Amino acid sequence: MHIYKLSDYFEITSSKRVFKSEWTQDGIPFYRAREIVKISKNEKFKDPIFISNNHYQEVAKKYGVPKIGDLLVTGVGTLGISLIIENEKPFYFKDGNIIWFKKKEEINSKYVQHYLNSPIVQKMINNKIGATVKTFTISDANNLQIPVPSLQEQEKIVERLDEVFENISKKLKIDKLRKEELNTLSKSIYDELFNFNSNNLTTLSNLVEFENGDRGRNYPSKKYRVKSGIPFINAGNFNLEGEISEEKMEYISDEHYNKLSGGKVRKNDFLLCIRGSLGKFALNNRYGKAAIASSLVIIRPNKLDNIEMLDKYFRSSLFKKQITEKSGGTAQPNLGANQLKDFLIPSSLSKEALYRARKIDILLKQYLENNQKVIEKVNLLKTSLLNKEFSYE
Repeated sequence: MHIYKLSDYFEITSSKRVFKSEWTQDGIPFYRAREIVKISKNEKFKDPIFISNNHYQEVAKKYGVPKIGDLLVTGVGTLGISLIIENEKPFYFKDGNIIWFKKKEEINSKYVQHYLNSPIVQKMINNKIGATVKTFTISDANNLQIPVPSLQEQEKIVERLDEVFENISKKLKIDKLRKEELNTLSKSIYDELFNFNSNNLTTLSNLVEFENGDRGRNYPSKKYRVKSGIPFINAGNFNLEGEISEEKMEYISDEHYNKLSGGKVRKNDFLLCIRGSLGKFALNNRYGKAAIASSLVIIRPNKLDNIEMLDKYFRSSLFKKQITEKSGGTAQPNLGANQLKDFLIPSSLSKEALYRARKIDILLKQYLENNQKVIEKVNLLKTSLLNKEFSYE
């Protein structure tokens, strides 16, 4: 087994700079690091970017474009995500954000991709000593070493890994379909619970109180955030289950918290996003003391008995439809507490429909817990397999 540098097999470079003013509404696709990540996961992305065909032809003639067998690797954002060029469909990509591995010697590109995905390489890419802003540079790639067995052995390694990863992918797709089925069923039950045809509709203001955050001179801007203290919650801390996650939580000091004139969170408060990700919400059953960012509003139930109904209401089509109507469909949609006060909501719920909603909630929770365990096992299996194939001593 011989150890080589990646630069022995690839010319490692980037693209010719394309300025934002040169982007077009259609033409040849132009990818940044975020699009490479999406494509590598077979995910769709919004708001595609293009350059003109004439611009592409000029760049291709003067500087070349990626060919079959080349790799593109992200150097910013989510580092070290790789994409193999498998066809001649034209596209171009952003310089600096993406590293171009131009194949110059015979090597199995899929073998190289698996190696780049291995824990040992990902650890090197993502844990550069002394780096304040994490990047994976052309210099880093040039110095990266790779064990290179014979082409025949490379193909065997690729076949083994591809077979296992394909089976994993099929399992995850089945799990995803199951989740979609449960979500569809959940939506139909919630729509039955909350509909405009109900005879017992009231306004949200009859069931809750609203409290905005302090948006005055005491608002804790970035420079007042601290490493630990009072949680300062924004919509990015809400997970898909309507809960508050501690991941990426920011904090303010007790001193700054005491200066705030509003936006102080209590247990059993709902927090709702009214700017940006409109309608995204979470129930605070975690913190007895916290504060909210200016993009949120606190919705405080008048009675504890209303918590379950409100939780389901914020997931319903009735609520989402009113958000769309009230926000006006602007480019930067937003709502105010005064608008929310007039939102319609049933004053009580059908016991039969509520029972079914509870049952589906239990099924969804069980699914999510089991799915998380599956994902953890899958990641451990991938790590184990890649370590086995690429740990050469």
